[in-house]
Amino acid sequence: MIRLDDVVRILVSVRGVVDVRLLSREMRGRILELEARLEANPSGLGFFRNEGVHEVMEREIVLALLSDTRFRHGSQASLVWAVDGVIIGEEVPNGRGLDSTASDKEFKAPGGRFVLHMDRIEKVSRTGKSCLIVKPLPFPELEGVEGVKRVVSASPSTEVDLFIRESLGWDLLDRSLGTILLGFDWCQGIEC
Repeated sequence: MIRLDDVVRILVSVRGVVDVRLLSREMRGRILELEARLEANPSGLGFFRNEGVHEVMEREIVLALLSDTRFRHGSQASLVWAVDGVIIGEEVPNGRGLDSTASDKEFKAPGGRFVLHMDRIEKVSRTGKSCLIVKPLPFPELEGVEGVKRVVSASPSTEVDLFIRESLGWDLLDRSLGTILLGFDWCQGIEC
């Protein structure tokens, strides 16, 4: 039977993972409070919703991972920009799917990792509700580990990243470090 120590051992062996800590119920509650405060106050681009953090917090076990620049990029888009539910922009991981001949219906932002869909922008209301959404991501390093189910990861907001780093005694000034939230459920026994 796998234990939490075994999962932590797997995680610290992942390239770019510097440290792993189990989050208490109190820290999890505070993280949700901080995210809710950000979500209640729109910025210049509109509202903000970190669906990834919310989904992670629904899991039985929640871990904070401290990562450095060697950690892999996600295989799926984690950031989308929507107006009234219509996705008008989205992150494209590692530039996947983009080429130098993007149609005039798409615009590549500098850095080539975010695409604005000009044809969709033209169709949405200028007064519509704009929202930046951070999506949950899979965490393939734990997929298939016996007893570990419903694995999901998320990137926290900057405010939550700083809260986690300060609470856990992690370096606040090193910009090459960041946090990842990881959640999963235990499934041990016949029903698995």
